[in-house]
Amino acid sequence: MFVASGVDRQQLVDSMRGSTLVMTDVSVGNVGQLSADLLIATYQMERVAFFDDDAVVPIIGADAEGVVRTSLELYRGKQGVFVLQQRSALVPSKTSGFCERMCKWIHSSGFKLVLFLTSLPSSIRVDRQLADQGQQLSALCGLKGGASRARVEELGGSCWGWGDESLHHEAVALREQTDAARGLAEGCAGLGVDLCALAAFCEEGDNVADGVQMASRVCEFLGSGGGLPPPEKGFRAPASWRLMQEELARAQRVLYA
Repeated sequence: MFVASGVDRQQLVDSMRGSTLVMTDVSVGNVGQLSADLLIATYQMERVAFFDDDAVVPIIGADAEGVVRTSLELYRGKQGVFVLQQRSALVPSKTSGFCERMCKWIHSSGFKLVLFLTSLPSSIRVDRQLADQGQQLSALCGLKGGASRARVEELGGSCWGWGDESLHHEAVALREQTDAARGLAEGCAGLGVDLCALAAFCEEGDNVADGVQMASRVCEFLGSGGGLPPPEKGFRAPASWRLMQEELARAQRVLYA
């Protein structure tokens, strides 16, 4: 499942222990993927491994710089933070098994904290969320008494426990909308791994701004001591974004000419 790429496998495994893992999934607007792209490009993370799992729809292709990319890749930053970028969806009938294998890998690798970045359709928001003018972002923590819940509350937010008896609206929504979030949260909690799911409310379209805001929240959550100090000159857009935006601008010129 886990294949090291361009680095010594044992050295890579040793560097994971005590580190933070940021994960994404394929969800509405793909906000998690966009924010992961920003983190990888801004902090110049190197690809150190990829995953070969039949639960992930296989894709392969070259990016804007001609580098071959696959559906599930692991990146490592100099700051001791890892990002697992997922570029294709999970096979619905195999999601449960994938989450189980992933939780076991996370536990055996010794990650101290997992941030799972996802998104939910804004149409399911309730009244109090509609009144909020900022980004709609909710946090759900799988481990009771974990450091992630304390950190969210320290930043002035509310973190809803996945296993709470009276689940909050966000917890119910996230559990119903994405099987991956549920499987990873429950699996990691069972193994004593602190996982915090950050879910942004959005709609399909140009979600670059949503991705930037979520990336900012990740940096704020981890802080300078957690390995990702806020970028001094803002986030760096990856080359793939520039290529995509150029193609979009060209299509619009043709359409409205």
